[in-house]
Amino acid sequence: MENNRGYFLFDLGRFAEAEIHLLHAHEIFERLEDKVRRAQVDDCLGQLYMATGRLDLAESAVERAILSLEADDEEALLAEALTTKGRLYFKLGHHLEGREVLEGAWRIAERCGDNEGAGRALLTLIEETQTKMDQAERSRMAIRIRGLLRNTQQASTRARLSECLETLS
Repeated sequence: MENNRGYFLFDLGRFAEAEIHLLHAHEIFERLEDKVRRAQVDDCLGQLYMATGRLDLAESAVERAILSLEADDEEALLAEALTTKGRLYFKLGHHLEGREVLEGAWRIAERCGDNEGAGRALLTLIEETQTKMDQAERSRMAIRIRGLLRNTQQASTRARLSECLETLS
């Protein structure tokens, strides 16, 4: 409940309140030795720290999430954490590394059947790099997006994919 509340407050832009709940959730999952849920909180904290410009804290939180999720074979959650890490790399100006991480996140999510996660990773990649893409790469990305559109259920992801497809055309 603490994690959900923290994420909800984060979505509302109430970052200070969200951080309190997320840190409390992290502490609870630490005591319960629930590495997967703790990693989810770390990913959310990474997103929160990015949104508030605390990129050093974001990087350590996301790294903790990734290490834990890699060890526990939680591929869909790992893809989410990698998507966060890719966004962070772009914020830090590490474009090549960001691109590689986002492509990895997309492949992992697609391989484990997480179409929504694959869509988010691909969307993030395109949003960060589309001004630097040549026409051939734009065409390849459009093909990937069309494939994801066929399998995506979430309305917000479908809308973002459709919008992104229009900008690539």
